Amino acid sequence: MDLFEQLRREHEFGVGTVAGVAARFGVHRRMVRQAIAGALPPPHHYSQRARPKLDAVTAFIDRVLDADRDAPRKQRHTARRIHRRILEEFPGVAVAESTVRNHAKDAALRKSQDTVRLLGKDVKLAHDADGVVLADAGDGKPAPAAPVAAYIAKAFGGRLEEVRDVMVVLAARIEPQELNRVGFRLYEHFRPEVPQDVKGWGAKGNLDLARIKSAAE
Repeated sequence: MDLFEQLRREHEFGVGTVAGVAARFGVHRRMVRQAIAGALPPPHHYSQRARPKLDAVTAFIDRVLDADRDAPRKQRHTARRIHRRILEEFPGVAVAESTVRNHAKDAALRKSQDTVRLLGKDVKLAHDADGVVLADAGDGKPAPAAPVAAYIAKAFGGRLEEVRDVMVVLAARIEPQELNRVGFRLYEHFRPEVPQDVKGWGAKGNLDLARIKSAAE
């Protein structure tokens, strides 16, 4: 039996007074009144602490993190590197490295539900522990990329690199925004055709690289 339940029972069937219940259980009278009013303790509201040192460099940290999203993984800033840059570029701000690290984690969490428009569909994004952007598998959890890569490698077999090279050439011919808009229609144009005499789920089609090359023409 939890404390609030004991307080309510004592007030209803025991000593019967707020002061008496508080004295018996060694708690404040306010808690006894809260127990009488409801079955659960009221939520505690924590006031937002002022962060004058961090606030002076928050915009700088956020700009660095935003730029890192498009940078190669090995070139991204660690919290320590960001902290060193702050010490060099903002000599009057004495902010702790742990404070910078916590802010970076909070920023990653805030962006964990970002979405991206991909081929006419909004795709939710999530970040893994290293900050890598991945598709959201649900509940804010990042979908692992390895199974997708393995599936593609299996589907294309020994022609994967050849197909990737042709698609890179195709993508380079079209402006990014336009490619995002018409990308699925391009796929419909060059996707492998399954021969009419082949039946069954997962039937393999005939891959024609020339159709991919001519898709943007």
